[in-house]
Amino acid sequence: MSNVYHVLAERPALEKEDMYQELEALAESLVRSGRLRIDQDFDRVNYIRLARPYENIYKVFSRRELLDPALVPKTETILRIALGKYHSGTELEKLFRNELERMQAEISRFEPVDAETEMKLARLVVQSAHPAVIMLLLWEEVEVFISYSYNIGDMLDINAWQSVGSSNGLQSTDGRNSAVFISCGGDPFRKNDDPDAKHGHGLPAMARMMVIAGQELGHYADIIRDAYGRKMSRHSADLGATRPKEKVRMARLKDVSTTERIGAAFHSWGLQHLVALERNLIFFGKHRRFSILRLLTMLRVRWHQWLLLYKARKAGLSFIDEVAAHTPYPGIHIALMLSDMRFNLEPFASAYRHANSNVEEAIICIEALARVPQQAIKWGHAATQVFMSSLYTIYYGEVVPNCIASYEVLTGGEYKMQFTSLGMKPLRRVAARIRRILPFS
Repeated sequence: MSNVYHVLAERPALEKEDMYQELEALAESLVRSGRLRIDQDFDRVNYIRLARPYENIYKVFSRRELLDPALVPKTETILRIALGKYHSGTELEKLFRNELERMQAEISRFEPVDAETEMKLARLVVQSAHPAVIMLLLWEEVEVFISYSYNIGDMLDINAWQSVGSSNGLQSTDGRNSAVFISCGGDPFRKNDDPDAKHGHGLPAMARMMVIAGQELGHYADIIRDAYGRKMSRHSADLGATRPKEKVRMARLKDVSTTERIGAAFHSWGLQHLVALERNLIFFGKHRRFSILRLLTMLRVRWHQWLLLYKARKAGLSFIDEVAAHTPYPGIHIALMLSDMRFNLEPFASAYRHANSNVEEAIICIEALARVPQQAIKWGHAATQVFMSSLYTIYYGEVVPNCIASYEVLTGGEYKMQFTSLGMKPLRRVAARIRRILPFS
C-alpha cells in the first residue's frame, strides 16, 4: 500500500468566473501578500533566499516582497531585524542595503512567473483547505512554497534538505513562524498526452499539488493557539509529538476497523473478480479491440459493475455512486480507494518509526488526522465521512471550529463565508460549465 496522488473527486476551478466570490478574494489576497513562493523550473522562480548560515539566518523573499512598493517597507523591517542580531550602526545599514540591492538585482534576472499562473496556483491552494484555515494562514502570514519538482528539496536550505529534502510536502513551524511546502511533480497547467497518466504534467500534477496541499494545510490547522497566537499544542498530539491525544488515538483505531469491515464487504460482493474483468477489458481494448471476446468481456463487466454498486447501495454506502461516476472502471477505482483509505489511516514510512511507542503513535495520529482533508479532496467528503468517520468528526467538528475561533480572537473580527457565485454573463457561464465536463486540456 502507498499514498495515491493522482485522483481528484472534483475538478477544481482554475478561472475567475468559475470561482466563488469569497474564494477568489482569498486567492487574490494570497497573491497580493507576497507570501506565495513558486519554483517552476531552474530559471522561472519568484523568490530569493537570504542565507547566512554562520549567523543562523535563513530568509526567503518573493519578487513581490522585494519589488512591490506596498510590500518593500515590511521586507526592509524583516531584513533589518534579522541582520541586527549580529550587526549594528553604520555596519548594519551598509550590510542591509547591500543585501537588499543584491536580492532585488538577483530576482530581476529570473524570468517572472506570469500573473495568470500565479493566480491559478493560488486558486488551487485555497480550494485545498477549509476557508477558515486559509484565512488564518493569511493572517499569520504563513509562507506557501510551491515547486513543480517531484519533491521539495529545491525549496529548502541545506540543513533542512538533509533531513526532509526528499519529501513530497512539509508543514514547518518553529513556534513563531510557519511555512507550507508543496510539490507538484510537473506543470499542473501543461497538457499531458497520456489520458491515463498517474505522474507528470497536467491533471496528475494538479491532483498531486492539491492532495499534498490538503495534507500540509491539515497539519497547519491541527495546531492549537492561545489568545496571543502562540502555538500551544495540537488536536492530535502534544506539540512535541511525544504522546498522542487519547481521543484521536481511539478515533483512528475505530476508523481502521471501519475501513477493514467495509473492505471485507466489498470483497464478499465480488470486487476482486470485477477488478480482474476490468483489467481484461482494458487489455482487450488495447490489443484485441474488435474481437468477440472483448464484447463478451464488456457485457460481463457491465453486469458485475451493476451488481457491485447495487449491493453497496443496499448496504447503505450511498457514496458509491459519486465515487463510481468518475471512472468507466469503478471496480479498479474502488479497490484503489480501499487501499488508499487504509494506508492513510496507518501510514508507514521510515520517518514515522521511533523506538518509543508513544512517540510513534503520536506521529501516526498527527498524520492520520491531517489526512482527512486530503482524502476528501481525492475521494469526496461523502466517502471520507464513512471510512474516516471518527477522525472526520474531530477534524471538521473541532479542528476547523478552533481555527475559526483563533481567527476571530486574533483579528477581533467575525468569520464569515457565504460562497457567492461570481456574476457571469450567460455565454461565459455556459463556457465555464463546458470546461468543467470536458477532458482536461
